[in-house]
Amino acid sequence: MSQARPPFCFKIALFPFLFCAVSLILISRPRLPASAATSAPALAPTQTVFCGLWRADSGFVSTIRIKNSLITGPLQVVPVLYMADGTEYDLSPLRLDPAGIATVSVNEALANASFLGGHQSQYGSAALRYQYSASGVVAGRQRS
Repeated sequence: MSQARPPFCFKIALFPFLFCAVSLILISRPRLPASAATSAPALAPTQTVFCGLWRADSGFVSTIRIKNSLITGPLQVVPVLYMADGTEYDLSPLRLDPAGIATVSVNEALANASFLGGHQSQYGSAALRYQYSASGVVAGRQRS
C-alpha cells in the first residue's frame, strides 16, 4: 500500500509558516557590527583633555605644557584654543615621544591666526585632543 501524500493546499498553507520560522531564526542570530566585519583595525576614540583658561592681554604670556604619560609609544596631540565667543581654533598637531613633553605658546599661535578675523580674542580656554583607547594618557597645564 502506498503512502498518501498531503493535499496541495496543505503544502501552500505550510509555506508561510516555514518562511516566518526561517526569517525569525535569521533575524535573531547575533550579528557583528559592520565595523567588526571588516578586516581593517578600528580607530581609537578621540579623547579630549581640557587645560583651563588663557589670556594674552596686558602683557600676559600664556603657554600650554603637554605631557604624554604613555611610556609605550608616541602620541599625536592637537592643541585647541577656544576664543571668548566659542570659536574653535585647532593648532598644528604635535608628535609627543613616549613620556615626552612639549610647550605651546598661546601668544604665538594667536599671532599666526590672522584668519580668525572678528572671532579672535585676548582670552579663552584650551583643550588637547588625541586618539587612544584609554583616557588620561595626556596631561595639559595652562600657564598665564
